[in-house]
Amino acid sequence: MDNPFAVLERRLNRLEALLLDLKAASGQPKQTELPARLTKKQALNFLKDQGIIISESHLYKLTASRGIPYQKFNNKLVFSREELLHWIENQTASPGNDDEVTLTLARSARRKQKGGKHDA
Repeated sequence: MDNPFAVLERRLNRLEALLLDLKAASGQPKQTELPARLTKKQALNFLKDQGIIISESHLYKLTASRGIPYQKFNNKLVFSREELLHWIENQTASPGNDDEVTLTLARSARRKQKGGKHDA
């Protein structure tokens, strides 16, 4: 008959190996689904997850200047996840659309050649 402590040790070793395999297979733990309305702290974390890293004070400045969509509920800031996604899309410029910049630079160069006159 086997030593009961040896049996327990083998079982614990198998459980530990299984847990390590599960942990390695799962990669990163799944994040819980965010609610549709976010608190200030949740909004900062959400923006960070989207690649937009801003400080709490910068977030306050954006809300004061109405630079970011928000609402107030009981004197607390509340952010809509969908509106934040839309705001991020509007803040980022697509790299393939340089036509407007090129056109503006060409107009500026033309004005400088003509002595500063504005062309219509």
